[in-house]
Amino acid sequence: MEEERRQDEDRSAVQAKIEGLTSKDLLCEDGLGVKLHIRPGLQEYLKELNEVADVYAFTAAMSVYARPVIKYLDPDQSIFQNVWYRESCTPTRVGRSQLYTKDLTTLKDAYDSNRTILVDNNIFSFLPQPTNGILVPAFYDNPKDNILPQVLDVVKQLQTESDVRPALHDMFDLTGHIKKTLEWEKKRQ
Repeated sequence: MEEERRQDEDRSAVQAKIEGLTSKDLLCEDGLGVKLHIRPGLQEYLKELNEVADVYAFTAAMSVYARPVIKYLDPDQSIFQNVWYRESCTPTRVGRSQLYTKDLTTLKDAYDSNRTILVDNNIFSFLPQPTNGILVPAFYDNPKDNILPQVLDVVKQLQTESDVRPALHDMFDLTGHIKKTLEWEKKRQ
């Protein structure tokens, strides 16, 4: 069942208590438990990000799993303007794999192509709009992870840009990375 909740991740090895790692046991809506490992600085990041931008959550996780996570992260509903789950993702076949992309145009009023930044750990999430993205490494259990302050710095730098896409393309070239990843996937088959 767990493999249905998360996209393309093997979290089975991440169960032991790790010194310096904040974890929380949550109960999913279907009664199954899940251990949430919290990326260092996440609460501070969300609070600061909320001061400079409208913050939304868009996850490829099933809502039955993700709603308790969102509730834990934003108990008084003051951070996220809206939340979208797997049901709002676009199923996409890449080789033999069924993946879920995040087509920002489906978000209607929440999407301004010039001003929207999608932060995600899955390169395939960016297939529909690669120039709106910041790819971050997946987080499992590193208590010294420091990616969120870096992402916040980039978001703050982009505040003065009338269109974030050229700057994001120059910084990260996700279009090029996606192309290489798709070529690698094709060769792998």
